[in-house]
Amino acid sequence: RVGVTYSIRPEIALFASAALASREPRLKTLYDGEEAGSGSLPQFALNPDGSLNLNKPFVKPERVLDVEVGNTITKGRIRTSATLFMMAFKDEIVPSGGLDQFGIPRTGNAERTMHIGLELEADLRIGRHLDGFGSATISRNRFVEFAEFGSVGNEVVAVERDGNPIAGFPDHIANLGITLHNERASLSVSGRYVGRQFIDNAGLNNTDRSNQVEPHFLANANFRYSFGGIVDGLQLSLDVNNIFDTKALEFGNVGFGTPQFYPAATRNLFFGVRYRVR
Repeated sequence: RVGVTYSIRPEIALFASAALASREPRLKTLYDGEEAGSGSLPQFALNPDGSLNLNKPFVKPERVLDVEVGNTITKGRIRTSATLFMMAFKDEIVPSGGLDQFGIPRTGNAERTMHIGLELEADLRIGRHLDGFGSATISRNRFVEFAEFGSVGNEVVAVERDGNPIAGFPDHIANLGITLHNERASLSVSGRYVGRQFIDNAGLNNTDRSNQVEPHFLANANFRYSFGGIVDGLQLSLDVNNIFDTKALEFGNVGFGTPQFYPAATRNLFFGVRYRVR
């Protein structure tokens, strides 16, 4: 990773960076030992004698070139930043990216994918004991070159997904919140918006919307209080998640050819006590 930061003035800074990274597939991707009883096998090519060739896994490491440019502005009570990013992947690890030794679709690699977007952040000192914060991401996550394997009847076919959205990546995410605090206590209320996301790589080609997680908004609150005096080091906490008891689906996937969705937890509370020995 290389980068440079240039301060135009003390309150304004510009930055740019470029990075190369690689990630190997998870062990579960190469061999799901927990499912061995149901027929799961190591995902490696076979030698002529039928033994595993551990030098030829079916799933290759993914590689990415990440380029970012942006600026940060601090003026009085406000600090803002904006970052443009481009992540060009080669062999990104995705579901249905290949076939196993029996010709069954499995996790594999997409030849080329692209993630580009804009990240915005802001912090605001509203008052002596009151702060506000917010962030947003607008992105476009698409396959550039990818043939997905799927079953049609008794046949396995390759379907071109070039230009389709990548499953599991919402194009819009936003966070907003305020924090009231003093030297002993803090109360924070925040909300998170997540835009539409697809659970498979068919994108808008699925007209009945059964492959989509609809946009949703969830709100949370957090309270902390630290004692002093003879109980210095004692802290009480209360977290209230999903304040409005919103019924929403958070994410999903396609298991055994059937859409599966996972709902957000209904309103729930966590109370905590922590004591730190000084």
